Parts: sequence; structure tokens; C-alpha cells
Amino acid sequence: MIVFFQPGYAHYRDELFAELAKRHDILFIYASSRNTYPDESLPKSTKYLFMDEYFTFSWFGLILFLIKNKPEIIITSGLFSWFTIITMIYAGTFQKKYILWLEDWRYCVPKEISFKNLIRRTRRLIGKLTITKANRLIVSGSASYNYSVSFGIPQDRVLMVFQCAQDIRLRCDIRSGNSFREKKTFLYLSRVISWKGLDVLIHAFAKLEIDHDVELIVAGDGPFKNYCEMLCRQLNVKNIEFIDAVSPAFIHEVYQKADYFVLPSRFEGNAYEGWGLVINEALSMGLPVISTDAVGAAFDLIMNGKNGFTVENNNVDALYCAMKNILKLDYEALSKTSRQIFDNINNYQVMADGFSSALTSLR
Repeated sequence: MIVFFQPGYAHYRDELFAELAKRHDILFIYASSRNTYPDESLPKSTKYLFMDEYFTFSWFGLILFLIKNKPEIIITSGLFSWFTIITMIYAGTFQKKYILWLEDWRYCVPKEISFKNLIRRTRRLIGKLTITKANRLIVSGSASYNYSVSFGIPQDRVLMVFQCAQDIRLRCDIRSGNSFREKKTFLYLSRVISWKGLDVLIHAFAKLEIDHDVELIVAGDGPFKNYCEMLCRQLNVKNIEFIDAVSPAFIHEVYQKADYFVLPSRFEGNAYEGWGLVINEALSMGLPVISTDAVGAAFDLIMNGKNGFTVENNNVDALYCAMKNILKLDYEALSKTSRQIFDNINNYQVMADGFSSALTSLR
């Protein structure tokens, strides 16, 4: 029996999970029945269950499930999740196999001695154990790969499987680029929380709009939104539009309004962007992308000067310069390269091959 644990259902995994279900007899278990994104859809073409529909504490339900069903192979994700920790203990106790699907590529523990830092060191130790005890590691990109092997993991136990997102362009007319627009539009589409760095983008854009005919669309909701709206008023930002979180069914309409995509995430404690699937989505639309070195996808999906720029996180001047410089480059060439990178890397069949390879090697 193969079990695939996930914290919650996300619609963009449907294609991958449906393909894996064709190849293997897999039960998909979600800790929470609450959708990861603003959507009401349910998993498609797979056997699944929501653990919280049976148990108030999903981790307790997981323990009972493992004891009763005794799966031979478990796939899990999240270095510090109860699902992963329980899975590691179960696999070690009953001599079963587990595969860790890893997006993480950084964990910072300050040197100062304090109770909080003691907790952080304990979490790092747990994370190291879940990595080193896994029979196979499936990592999302080069940043996760380098992080994993830094713990001394043999390279033959680590498979790099690039994260994939749905091809947004399939929902709309094939874009030929927006070079005909006089006013260039930058897009931020993500949750509006502090470590996503929207305030840094607003500061950079405030400088940019002084000498350039540009606008910024901010799509998303979150606890940091009120602060960012207040910041816009303080800086007298004129050409900015805030819209609420967008349903996956209509997300293509937002991307079509944009010429460039910006993901300005930063390191904030141990918060950062493990991957950043919105970059995949932006590339699918042929959008040039600007991101930061706190975004995992930037290491594999952005070629500086070819389809965008990667800049230092939390640096207003660096982001401003990148936005100013990208306006000077050949838009059609940038757009073409973005789409080429998407076509080369974003492939659900290849992604499924990686998981299948890991599963086959453990049988």
C-alpha cells in the first residue's frame, strides 16, 4: 500500500496526482479539508480522504491509520509537520519506507542564547532527522537539492523534480506580448503577508512611476494589506490598483492585464519562498519576471537579462533598478524566453516520472 500525505488539497496538484494514480495504487490523505486556495473544487481522479472529517486532531487520526493499515511506502512533505515526524517514527519502528518531498532550502538559527533560539535549534535538528532518515528525497529545485546534500545525503537518494503549475495560457488567447501598450503594467499576485515583501515593491514602484509611465496591480488578500494600502497613501503612489484574492478559475484574466510579474519575497526569520508557483504561472503567460534571492524558483526559472532579473531581497534600490532596466530590454525576446523556460521545465509527466522513479526504487 502506498499513501501520499498532504497538509491540504490544492487544485494545481490534480494533474500530477491523477497521473500518479494511473501508474500506482495510491491513497491520497489530506490533513485538512479546507482548500489551500480560494476554490471549492475537490480532488479529481484519485482515491482520497480528508483526515479532519474523521478526527478533530488529524495527527491522531494519522497514527491510528498507520497502525491499522500498515502502508509499505509513504510520501510526505514538510520538514516540521506532525505528519512527517509521525511518518518518520512509524517507518523506523516498523521498517517501512518513506519519501520526503522537500521545498525547504534554508533554516536560520541565530547564535544568541535564548529559549526561542533553543526551540529553533530543536526544530532544525528535527528537520535534519526527517531529511537524513528518508529513504528517498524528492526536491523541488537546485536550492532544495543543495540544501539536502549539505547534510551529507548520498546523491543517489536525492531526486530533483521541478515544481509544476498549470499552463494559464491555455485558458486564453495566445499572447504575442504586450509591447504595443504605452503604459507598462507590473503585477504582484500572491498572499499579502509581511515576508512576501509587497512594501518593498511599493517603495520601488513609487520611485519608478516618477519618470516612467507604469502601473502596478496588486492581487491578493492578507493581514499585511491594510499596511500596504496606507503606505501607498503616505508615498502618494498614484498608478496602483488593489484587487482581492482571485479564484483559480479567473486567474488568467489578471495575468492578461500584466506586462511584467514581480515576486519580492524576503527572508523574515525562517519565512521565505520555498518555491513560488506564481513564477511558473507568469512564465506560462510569457511574462518577464523579477524576483529575489529569497525565492526558490528564481534559481531555476529566471535567467538574468534573458527573461527577467533576480535581485537581493528586501532591497528597494535593487528592485527599483531591475524594474527600470527591464523596461529598456526587448519585450518580445524576454517574453519568448519566459515561455521557453516554462516549456522546458514545467512538465507534469516528467514530474510524475520523478515520483515513480522514487517509488520503483524502493520496491
